[in-house]
Amino acid sequence: MEEGKFVKVTTVANEMEGQQLVEILQEQKIAACYKPGSMDAYMGSSPEGGVILVPKEDEKAARELLEEFPPIQTASGSTGAGSFGKKRALGWILLAVILVICVVIPLLL
Repeated sequence: MEEGKFVKVTTVANEMEGQQLVEILQEQKIAACYKPGSMDAYMGSSPEGGVILVPKEDEKAARELLEEFPPIQTASGSTGAGSFGKKRALGWILLAVILVICVVIPLLL
């Protein structure tokens, strides 16, 4: 085994869920960290959620421990395809409104 290599053991919907699982693992003396999704830096939360990483040598124990815990539900944890689709549609609507205000109306005046 490669010592020091981290592996993904599960995915989570948001940072709150990720930090809760990290705490559960750390209470059992398993080093763990939450790695946010790629959009966290831009949006504050990521539609694809994040992942929980543990050392390769602790992977089996971490997976077994996490199997005992049901997914944690939070109000901000709605990252399903329906929620993402609504956010995406809202983004396009806002872009259209800005386009009309900044381009079309000045052209008409």
